[in-house]
Amino acid sequence: MQIWLILTKSLQSGLGNLAAYLAAHVLLCLLPAFFIAGGLTALVPKEAVTRYLGPKAPKIISYPAAAIGGFLLAVCSCTIMPLFAGIYKKGAGLGPAITFLFVGPAINILALAYTGVTLGMDLAVARIVLSVAFGIGIGLIMALIFRRSEAAREAANGEDPFSQGARIPRANGLFLLLMAALLIVGTLQVPLLTRSYADFTLPLRGAEAFQATLNRWVPFDASRGEEGVSVQGAILIGLLIAIAGAAWLG
Repeated sequence: MQIWLILTKSLQSGLGNLAAYLAAHVLLCLLPAFFIAGGLTALVPKEAVTRYLGPKAPKIISYPAAAIGGFLLAVCSCTIMPLFAGIYKKGAGLGPAITFLFVGPAINILALAYTGVTLGMDLAVARIVLSVAFGIGIGLIMALIFRRSEAAREAANGEDPFSQGARIPRANGLFLLLMAALLIVGTLQVPLLTRSYADFTLPLRGAEAFQATLNRWVPFDASRGEEGVSVQGAILIGLLIAIAGAAWLG
């Protein structure tokens, strides 16, 4: 009986932390990332991606460009996935895309700032150097291992990545910049962005009962830094599930 109680509490704690993470990161982290990935696919000309990240792009350009792209976005290992899928689907080579996937979460601006403040600038510099080196190395290895499938993919595309101009319409570029800015702002945990300046209550019938049910399903202890799941958080989790279902259906 004691073991069952421990397992139940452990499961509730794990699910509670997962739900709190999803509720806190869906709106300002994952959702903009999905919009950016969709924008890359729908709004950005293929040549704008393949010119710098394509299989035929010079490695001295494509791999550093992929690493720099990860540096500019404050993304975690979850948020980077739709961005990686977006650039790869748009025509980026496997090697540069893998480099972007590995380097992005490791050397983004926020991670480097935390490392420098907490552990010192020497470790922050070491993190940059080692992350870029390992990211580019892994990308090169993946490109070498899957060179045949990449060649078949390039042949199936049937387009010369340098045959057309790589220009992004101004409105499309502005949309992507706004989404990227929202993504970065959503991950910066600074008082100016996290402080509550005003609050209001919507007259939703049954909200209090639903909140009580959530507290019963996902109990938490605020004194220990644990986060519960609010009604708004549950709605955001439902929104994420709906987005996943829509993406699965195409």
